[in-house]
Amino acid sequence: MRIWLILLCLLATDVSAQEHPSTASEPQEAGNEIVVVGRETSEKQVSDFVKGLTWAPHARTIARFEGEWVCPLAFGLSVKYNRLITERMRKVARAAGVGLAAEPCTPNALVIFADDKLATVRQLERERPQMFPEDRVRLSEEPGPAIAWRVLGKIDLDGVRAHGIVARTTRPASRLVELVRPIFDLSVVVIERDAIEGFTTVQVADYAAMRVLTTANPARAQDSGAPTILSIMTTPKDQPAPVTLTTWDLSFLRSLYALPVGQSAAAQRGMIGDSMRRDFGTVPVRKP
Repeated sequence: MRIWLILLCLLATDVSAQEHPSTASEPQEAGNEIVVVGRETSEKQVSDFVKGLTWAPHARTIARFEGEWVCPLAFGLSVKYNRLITERMRKVARAAGVGLAAEPCTPNALVIFADDKLATVRQLERERPQMFPEDRVRLSEEPGPAIAWRVLGKIDLDGVRAHGIVARTTRPASRLVELVRPIFDLSVVVIERDAIEGFTTVQVADYAAMRVLTTANPARAQDSGAPTILSIMTTPKDQPAPVTLTTWDLSFLRSLYALPVGQSAAAQRGMIGDSMRRDFGTVPVRKP
């Protein structure tokens, strides 16, 4: 897929996202440090949190970006705030061990700010269908002011692009190792501008980073009761919201992007959970 050509067309199109909206709908500037906060945890809470961030209904392994080619881009606010959010997302990715492409690069982790998320999605579907996965059944089901999706590719254990379900890898077949795994070719989140009013650039960028770097289901992640930046869009205005990535968010990202390749989704979730528990100092004693 020629993502760069698609993006050039996108930037030349309105898609309900003005380049210079009113400042009332733009985030506030904030410090650029990654300040993490946490709380006591339980084994079940970690498991529930990981499940909420690793939605993989049609794949046997958890998809993510791979290689040194992640290139975030924010679009739809003023030039200044687009730049601040993009820079912050790169900082989060770097802190999490995500392989970043050297700038200038072809954007493949897009954050689009728009007046109406569904209207924007419908317009993009008509005009840029290449930006969407073939299966769009669940795309319009996400509640709230944001919506995210990914376009997936496939590679084999040798890191070679795979087509269809046939793997041409030279590795021997195994029930414990997946010969072909999904990877992110493109990840997109559309956020309504009104929803970010009152938030800082750090909050908005950290939320966006969690959406484009993972297959997160914010509602399921919140149901775990764990503190997460993913909660900011649904936290009532009179209630405190995370001001940056939480310990849970950063630990999850680091664990996800440190996973070995070829494992099943169930095994990967277990590895992520164990890694997070080590970060929290709560690794359970497993009985033989």
